[in-house]
Amino acid sequence: MGMIQEFQQADKERRREVAALAKEAGAIVKDLTRGSAQRQADVATMVNDFARAGDELRSDIKAMLGELAQGDTERASEVASIRSEADVMVEDLTKGSAQRASEVATMLNDFSKELAEESAKADAERASEVAAMKGELARADAERASEVATMESEFAQGDAERAAEVAIMRSETDAMVEDLTRGSAQRASEVATMVNDLAKGSAERASEVATMRSETDAMVEDLTRGSAQRHTEVWGTAPARRPAAPPKVAPPVAELPKEIPPEAPTAEEAPVAEPTAAEALHDRVFSYLANHPDGTRLVELETELGIARIRVANVMRELMDDNLVEKRDLFYFAI
Repeated sequence: MGMIQEFQQADKERRREVAALAKEAGAIVKDLTRGSAQRQADVATMVNDFARAGDELRSDIKAMLGELAQGDTERASEVASIRSEADVMVEDLTKGSAQRASEVATMLNDFSKELAEESAKADAERASEVAAMKGELARADAERASEVATMESEFAQGDAERAAEVAIMRSETDAMVEDLTRGSAQRASEVATMVNDLAKGSAERASEVATMRSETDAMVEDLTRGSAQRHTEVWGTAPARRPAAPPKVAPPVAELPKEIPPEAPTAEEAPVAEPTAAEALHDRVFSYLANHPDGTRLVELETELGIARIRVANVMRELMDDNLVEKRDLFYFAI
């Protein structure tokens, strides 16, 4: 009976191993949803393990039967019962292995179907996402193309506006140069006329002064003679200290021509003293800067005074040369 107990204990151990293998098979089946080729390999290994376990069990039983056949007759009945039990157990194991193999095959088929369905769904979703991304890329390309076209149009319009501004500035510069040329010729003519007038006036004044000086000398001489004659008539003698008289008479007589008022109109006659257009423009610009102590830019002066920017820049340069204006960054300040 000891060998039967050992066989039964060995059978229990085999059953535990089979249960453990079945548990592992269940775990593998659960893990099948996480993998594909690797899990199939694990299932195949498990099925092979089942087959090996059956083969090992058969070999163990055959070995035990061989040992029992070599024993005494008492073990013959035990061997017969063990053989029947072993046959039943082997049959159960064979049936269980076949059933488990069938279940595993069914599970594998189901898993393959589910995997195929999920793959098809994933492919469809990816195709939809790719189509959406392509649509977004197409829209983005269209928007960028529109922006580029708008920018090119704006650049072209800006170039046209700059060309128009350059043409206007060029025409204004040409007009200003022409005005300056005409003004220079006119001023040269006016200066020449003024010089001639001053030369003529100086000659006339010199002649008048000489005439007045001779008349003054004659008048002084007459007064001196009349004074000596009256002194002789009153006192009967000539004045003793008459030689001191010339210093008394000479200074005021000599200064009389300088006090002649008729020459004053020559200063008023000079309309040249009136401010020119350039000076008037300088005064306007300087007054505007003085009224804006926070500084002013050329653009603001151009807008407020209605003067071309190039003329404003020239006026600013001249005022800076005269130390009336200073520049800080893009702003101009009156000093």
